[in-house]
Amino acid sequence: MHVAVYLPLVLPLLAAVSARWLAWRLEPRMATWLLTGSALVLAAASGAALTILAATALGQVPLLAGAGHWSAAVMRRDDPTSLSYALVACGLLARRVTSDRRLVARTVGKAALLARARPGAPSAVLSIAAGTLRGTGHVPRRVAALLAAPPRRHPLLLAAMLTVLALAAGSALEAARDLHGLIQLAGGP
Repeated sequence: MHVAVYLPLVLPLLAAVSARWLAWRLEPRMATWLLTGSALVLAAASGAALTILAATALGQVPLLAGAGHWSAAVMRRDDPTSLSYALVACGLLARRVTSDRRLVARTVGKAALLARARPGAPSAVLSIAAGTLRGTGHVPRRVAALLAAPPRRHPLLLAAMLTVLALAAGSALEAARDLHGLIQLAGGP
């Protein structure tokens, strides 16, 4: 469980570093699907890993061990993860992350202001008519992608990303299986 439980927590960092690179090298439609699907799988895997780490800490509480009919001493003795890491996982799961509407509104407003045509530059309508949308920003780039031919397939890139996602999901499942074995060893159901 040592590596299996921590791997789903590290792989989203790798995905975050490569997301911008992927977004610029792939067609917008494929990049959107790939990054959205990856974010969902990695979020689920890291959430499962945090839950498993938190469960190892909670399993050592005598009151909960009594309710679950297992031995807190055995959980403490045979738990392969550090109690401090497990308590940090409990804190991360208990923390409520909410979005700030004002921050989102300011960010969207700034993006809209930056997307406006600069003085002396051709307008987006003229650019669409002329077909010269490549370097004019995110919104015209998306419009150009919709008007363009169907995107090329990137099988190696897709296979690499699917391998990373399978590794994250498999690691989370392996950690869950190890936690189940630990609970059974401690005398639980």
